[in-house]
Amino acid sequence: MVWDHFPGFSPSRPAALDFSADAEEPELARAQPLRIRHDFGIIAPNTSQTCVFRIPNTAGHVWTVQRVHTPCTCTVTSSSDRRVPPGGEFKIDVSYMSSPEDGDVVKRVEVWFNEEDAPLAHLEVVAQVRSALFLSEKRLDFAGVGWGSEPERSFEVLNYSGQMWKGLAASSDVGWLVVECRERKQSRSEGRPCQAWDVSVKVKTRALRLGGHEGQIWVTPNSPRATKKAVPVSVTLAAPVMPIPDQVFFGAIYKGKPATRRLLLRFTADSLPKDRGELTFTHDLGPVLDLKCEKGPGNSWTILATIHPEAVTADGLIAGRILRLSANPSQNSGHYPGPSWG
Repeated sequence: MVWDHFPGFSPSRPAALDFSADAEEPELARAQPLRIRHDFGIIAPNTSQTCVFRIPNTAGHVWTVQRVHTPCTCTVTSSSDRRVPPGGEFKIDVSYMSSPEDGDVVKRVEVWFNEEDAPLAHLEVVAQVRSALFLSEKRLDFAGVGWGSEPERSFEVLNYSGQMWKGLAASSDVGWLVVECRERKQSRSEGRPCQAWDVSVKVKTRALRLGGHEGQIWVTPNSPRATKKAVPVSVTLAAPVMPIPDQVFFGAIYKGKPATRRLLLRFTADSLPKDRGELTFTHDLGPVLDLKCEKGPGNSWTILATIHPEAVTADGLIAGRILRLSANPSQNSGHYPGPSWG
């Protein structure tokens, strides 16, 4: 347990003694705050822990406790006399009930004194709540994934049961998720898990349609005392490239006066071309249409499309389509319909 001062903080004090959690904030300036912290370390969910805090009176006169403020998850079980003599200390027992969920917690109890030279004491309780089967991720989200890619995420599985398990299995309830589980060497010591595994999850996007998809990863320890847990997985599948706009109109054009329009190609992060050499465009307008491409902002490229009316043999409507192909074999191959022109 350590304590230190926080300079530059100027809290206020209440007008009357109050041990409730809803008392109003004080309004007068006082001495610099004091922080005392107790670390419970790794504790199990739904367990009660108790520690003792001591606030020393460093002044030459008596300090009088005016208020003790506690959050809903901490309880002051007992305390010493509210009058603290010079050189003495105010002792307070704080009990904390851990939550049913895993996580790192910091809780604070505040002690106010009547005297202006007495500090506002922040008593902090910290803990790492860990169940026997601990998962570093509660959910995996694959947002904005491009069709044809194989994005991968991973999470950690830790054994805090205090007993060695014979093994651990990880599986999926859907065929488009590929799950691999690898045990990691772990040195046993106090405060560390008995065993550790790395679980990788890969999405087979070619088996999916565009849009949202849901699945689950089940983690099952090979132990009669441990229960399995599920990790929900969500995937939002998008087209690898989205032309903006998807239709471009040139309006009326005249021979001898080329017309140029600009459009944006917005790529998903895993389909973004690294350079111009990874982009190849084809179209069905022949010499009438000329295309140039340049890098745009973020995950986008810009196309400059120019219509050359002199290449048109007769007056009338010009209409066609553009197809994009990726020259990078590591990216998804195939033709992607581009904007139509008219």
